[in-house]
Amino acid sequence: MIRIAKAISAVAAALLVGCAHPISITPDTTRLAIGQDPKQRIEAKAAYQVSDSDLSLEVTTPGGGGDAVRYFAYRDMDAGLEQMLGTVFTHVSRSSDAQRAATGTDYVIVPVIVTNSGSDGLFTWPPSNFTVDLTLTIRRPSGEIIASPRVVGHGNAADGERIFDHGIAGRRATEDALIKMKDQLHGLNLSKRGLQSSGVPELSPLN
Repeated sequence: MIRIAKAISAVAAALLVGCAHPISITPDTTRLAIGQDPKQRIEAKAAYQVSDSDLSLEVTTPGGGGDAVRYFAYRDMDAGLEQMLGTVFTHVSRSSDAQRAATGTDYVIVPVIVTNSGSDGLFTWPPSNFTVDLTLTIRRPSGEIIASPRVVGHGNAADGERIFDHGIAGRRATEDALIKMKDQLHGLNLSKRGLQSSGVPELSPLN
């Protein structure tokens, strides 16, 4: 009987370790418009291109206690990205097709999102720290690259927060990345004629 109990305990422990728990890292879009003057938006049409395969891509990164978390990085950030770009450009649309995105627009913007997470907790799986590395490649409809600004957003969560809100560190990281990117885009001084300064910027330094 004791052996059976030990075997059951071992199976239960195995099931509790090494799992990939689903979370959401969808940002609070209301934060993206705070302190933004609509008159400062760039008078231009921008289309951001996100493929269907990116939207359906599920990412797995470390959590705590030997477990992992899984989420859809592009899908979760999609609405936030559109909201952020809407604070920068007067007209924003999204397309999964490169040719459609380039039609009738001044800029085509392609995001690349790289995420990572971790935890200082040994017995709880929700991540206590999260990073979102976001690069936007900005092209003219002809394909000419205008700029490739890059930022890294960081998010942290205390034990009491992440136990009840499993994705809070991730959401804070996405919000941080989008707010930093908004500032980067305004700093590029874009217009319908392209960059008003000479030359094509290199990747921006990490924040």
